[in-house]
Amino acid sequence: IRSPNGESLLRPSRIRNSERLLYWSVPVKEARYQVVRFGDWKAVVLPDGKSVQLYNLTSDPDQKRDVSAEHPEILQQVIRSGSAR
Repeated sequence: IRSPNGESLLRPSRIRNSERLLYWSVPVKEARYQVVRFGDWKAVVLPDGKSVQLYNLTSDPDQKRDVSAEHPEILQQVIRSGSAR
C-alpha cells in the first residue's frame, strides 16, 4: 500500500505551524467562498470577489472579528501570493 502524498491536517497544530498557504473553496447555497489559511491567520474572500475578511485564529478562534482594516500588510501578503481575489 502506497502512502498518499501530502501532509495530514488532522492535528490543528500542524496547520498553525505550517509555513505553507492552505487554500480551499467552500460552496454555500449558490455562492462560493475562497479561504486561505496561513499560520495564525485566515482570509475569506466573499462571493462578490472583492471583499476579503481577515481573522487571527489565535486571538479570535470563533472568527467573529474581521481585522482586515487593522492588518492591511497581512491582507496584501495573501493577495500578492495569488491565492486570494
